[in-house]
Amino acid sequence: MLASISRVYEHYKTPLRLRHHMLRVAGVAQIICENWRGSLDTKSVITAMLVHDLSKIVSIPDSSLIRESSKEDDKPSRYWLNLKREYIERYGSEEHMAVFNMANEMGLSQRASHLALNIFLENATLPRTKDSELKVCVYSDLRVSPSSVTTLDERIKDVEKRYAVKYPRETVRILHKIEDEIRAHTRSDPSSITEKEVAPKIKKLEGFRISISSKALSNRFEVSK
Repeated sequence: MLASISRVYEHYKTPLRLRHHMLRVAGVAQIICENWRGSLDTKSVITAMLVHDLSKIVSIPDSSLIRESSKEDDKPSRYWLNLKREYIERYGSEEHMAVFNMANEMGLSQRASHLALNIFLENATLPRTKDSELKVCVYSDLRVSPSSVTTLDERIKDVEKRYAVKYPRETVRILHKIEDEIRAHTRSDPSSITEKEVAPKIKKLEGFRISISSKALSNRFEVSK
């Protein structure tokens, strides 16, 4: 069956912050696809970007989950902790495997599932792939902070600060190389994509319809408040 991504988010009780992030990432990817010289499987790219963080809640520390969700969702902290526990029981505690299990439950196309799963691809492997659609997905995700579209370098700094990690110099070089490769295949500079350009696309993307198993949508979450 076909269902809007908004309905999917409602079913999975996706926190607003994650919904907004995925919609922005899909918006960046859509702009790149629209300006691509040649053909891309745009539907699979956008579908993958709209679902790639559906299982993110399993990896968010409890304190961060409560703090970030309370900024936008009017629900008590125990609601989010109970939801996280139910996600882990259903899909597993490891984010990558949870994405895999959710994609199977939803019955996503093989291509969309592959893209959603492989944005977790190791940086050492990414430069060798000839999969342009995967590179667009990885790049689009790296252009969006938790609250807005940003530059690649600003996003890297954001991740380093929030997770107390340091990107290796080689990883940063690889990510900029991907940006250069995308630039070479598009009619406009991908680094110039801004929040202002993406914002109008978000409303339309909320109605973007994906093919999903009716069984998945009937498998209700019973989260106590």
